[in-house]
Amino acid sequence: LYHCDYSSDKIYELDPDTMLDSSSGGVSSPGAVPIGIGGTSTKLYHCDNNTDKIYELDLDTMLDSSSGGVSSPGTNPTGIGGTSTKLYHCDSTADKIYELDPDTMLDSSSGGVASPSTNPFGIGGTSTKLYHCDNIADKIYELDPDTMLDTSAEGVANPNTNPFRVG
Repeated sequence: LYHCDYSSDKIYELDPDTMLDSSSGGVSSPGAVPIGIGGTSTKLYHCDNNTDKIYELDLDTMLDSSSGGVSSPGTNPTGIGGTSTKLYHCDSTADKIYELDPDTMLDSSSGGVASPSTNPFGIGGTSTKLYHCDNIADKIYELDPDTMLDTSAEGVANPNTNPFRVG
C-alpha cells in the first residue's frame, strides 16, 4: 500500500493492516508535486502535476526507475492507477481518461476519452474493475476497463465532499 503527499513532496509505503508508515519517513518524490500513485499487480507508478510527468517507481525502494519519467498525455496529470493488467491516467485540465501502456507509460488509447463529468481527479481499480472520481461533481464512477466509459449510470454520490482519489 502506497501513499503520496504533495505537501511534503514524499512517497510512503504503508502497512496495510495499520495504515501507518512502514518506509521510515518516506522517500522524496522524483517531481515536485506528487499528486497520484497507483499501478497494476506488478508495477507502481506516480504522476506529478508540476512536472506533467508519469514515473515508474521501483517497488522495493520507491525511487524512480523510469529515467526521469515520461510526459503526460495531457497537461495536468491528477491520477494514475489500474486493474491487474491495465494502467490508466486522468487529467483534470484535458478532462480526459487515458489508457497507458504499462511498459512505456505512453498513451495507448488514441488520445483518451472524455471524463463522464468535469474534473477527473483520481483513478484506480481492483483486479477487474476500474473506478474514477470527480472532485467538482462529487461523484465516483465505475468505468468499463476496455472502453473507459461510465457503466454506473451517472455515478454515485461521494460519501463526503470533494473526492480526490480512488484506488
